[in-house]
Amino acid sequence: MSAFEPQIVSSDLDDIIAAVRRLQ
Repeated sequence: MSAFEPQIVSSDLDDIIAAVRRLQ
């Protein structure tokens, strides 16, 4: 994941994790 910018990846992961937690 070093090719991606940490900030953008962090933001995307936060959104994805939040959505997954809502589904579960």
